[in-house]
Order: sequence, then structure tokens, then C-alpha cells
Amino acid sequence: MCKQFSNNWSYHNPVQVISCSLADYLSRLENQNILLVTTAGFTRRGLTADVMKMITKSTLQVYDGVRPNPDIDDLDDAAAQLHKHKFSTILAIGGGSVIDTAKAFSIALPSAMKRPITSILKEGQAADLGRRIPVVAVPTTSGTGSEVTQYATVWDSTNGRKLSLFGEHVFPVTAVLDPSLGITLPQKETLYTGLDTISHALESIWNINSNPFSELYATSALNLALDFFPAVLANPANIDVRAGMQNASLFAGYAISITKTAISHAISYPLTAKLSIPHGLACGFTLSELIRQQFSNQCLPKYNSLLSRCSDLLLSFDLNSEISQYASAAQIINLLPEMLDLSRINNYNLSANISDVSDILNLSLTR
Repeated sequence: MCKQFSNNWSYHNPVQVISCSLADYLSRLENQNILLVTTAGFTRRGLTADVMKMITKSTLQVYDGVRPNPDIDDLDDAAAQLHKHKFSTILAIGGGSVIDTAKAFSIALPSAMKRPITSILKEGQAADLGRRIPVVAVPTTSGTGSEVTQYATVWDSTNGRKLSLFGEHVFPVTAVLDPSLGITLPQKETLYTGLDTISHALESIWNINSNPFSELYATSALNLALDFFPAVLANPANIDVRAGMQNASLFAGYAISITKTAISHAISYPLTAKLSIPHGLACGFTLSELIRQQFSNQCLPKYNSLLSRCSDLLLSFDLNSEISQYASAAQIINLLPEMLDLSRINNYNLSANISDVSDILNLSLTR
């Protein structure tokens, strides 16, 4: 039976979004002490050096140690080294892991705590949020929408757990959209991050926290993805299709900033933490079966056409072949007890217990 959607809702998003070239935006920065957060690959490709040339009226220090699924201990170690520099701005250029790292640093670097991220997320200590460092988020992938959300995902690799910083203080102050930054993204990363966009939009639609704003953003994201996702995989160097997917990711980010995510994300977390399955793929492989559930229960009849088109697109990717490159079906099903994250599953518009999730897994893995 379909759950009822709430009639009580509110909407607020404080992030300023600017669409322009990165060079144009950076030329405006003056008298800032900036920490650039990015990856070693960004530096290796010469892009960090390019950014340093673009910033002529401010000082810049680089942290390029971000890895996929940032680990809480690594973040606290890095924060201890960076703490002394008293940065006025954090500039995050990269995908979701980079932006989430920057969000964590924005709270950790001004803190007097010895290991602030651990203290906040694992020990329940309160952060001094009034001292956070503003984050400027520049996404280079089209997937997480982290540039406009109040969440920062951090991973406890030692214990195989996903943790989250969340709240008003986690929003970036500015998001800069430059689609040219995604042109060199490899095919696999383009696919997996695009799946994350679709999962965010779908998870927002079948979410009991849905409201008119989230529906508008989620449906807009899906319509853009249906047009531009196949196009960007076929023509990765085309700036127009990269821009289309960037907008899809942005709108999907807005959608989950309102509703949070739901069941496909609950299923995904142990798959990423324990089996290193990329996040977008770990979310995406169950979506077709979840769409089928919506049809069977007639939960969202007004979206039947849109959901049907999304299912066709998802099935065309043969995600079982993709996921089999990282783990066997048995390995995935063995993690079933860890997939019942109620903070996500309870957002789903259908009831889901361990038997229901088992069925979703088995049907998804045999498609």
C-alpha cells in the first residue's frame, strides 16, 4: 500500500548559483586566503596550475589529496595539517567527493577540537558552526548535486559505515557551473555519476517528503537526463550535452535537498562501503525494479509515462554487467542486513522490510 505524502512542507535553499567560465569567476576574487580542494588527477592534468594562474589577487594553497568516498580519519589528519592557515574561502573543484571534503573542512578547520570530524560524527559533540569557512563549489561531474545540498557524505572505512554531516551550515555559499570542466570525464565516470542524477530525481519523486518544489525539480531533472544522458555518453566532448546533464544534476540536487533520498540509497551504502561499488552504480542497479513496484502498486499514476521512459533508459545500460565487475550477486545479497537504513527506507512511499529488500535485490540482479 502506498504511503501518504505530507501536506506540511517548507522550502529554502541559500546557495547562489552562477553559470560562467571558471576563469571568469576566479578573476573576481580579491584579497582572499583560499584553500583549493581537489584531486591528484586534477593536478596531474595541469588544471591546478591553470587555476593558480587564474587567481591573481588572492593567495592560494592546494589540497589535492581527495580520494573517492572520503574517509573520516584521512579528513581529520588533513584538517590537522591545514588548520594553522586561517583560510577565508574554500574552493572545491571536482566531483561529489571533493565537494563533500570541502564541506567537512569548512567546519573542521576553524574548530578547536583535536579531531573535529570524528568528534562531531562519532562522538556526538557539537560543532561551532558560526566559524565555518564559506565553500565555493565547482562541480566537474554531473551526478551528486552536492553543490546545492546541505549534506556531506563521509565514510568510516575502518567500520564500513557511511556517515553524514548535514544541516544549514553545510550548504556551500556559491555554486559555479562551467560545463567545459566535464568534457574530459571518462566514460565510466560519466555513466556512474549520471546514474546518481537519475537516482536522486527518482528517489525524490517516490518520497513521502515530496512537495511541489521537489516534484518540479525532480521531473525537470529526469526530463533533462532522458534527453542528455544518452547524448553525453555518445558525444562526451559536446559542451551542450555536458551542460544539459549538469543542469539535470543540479535540479536533482535541489530535489533531494528537500526530500532526502530513499530506498535505493539505503541499499547502496554497504555496497560502496564494503565492496567499493561506485555510488551511482550502487544506487542505479535497483531503480528499474523500484519503478516496477510503483507501477504494480499504482502509487504515482501521473508519472507513469515518465517512469516508463526512465526504466527503458536504465535497462539499456545493462547495469548487471557493470555491477558484476565489482562484486558477485552472492556478495551483494550477503550485505542485505546492512541495507535497512531506516532514515532512508522510511522515506520511500512503500513499506519495505528485509523480505521486501531481498526481493528487490534478487529481481534487480536477474534482470
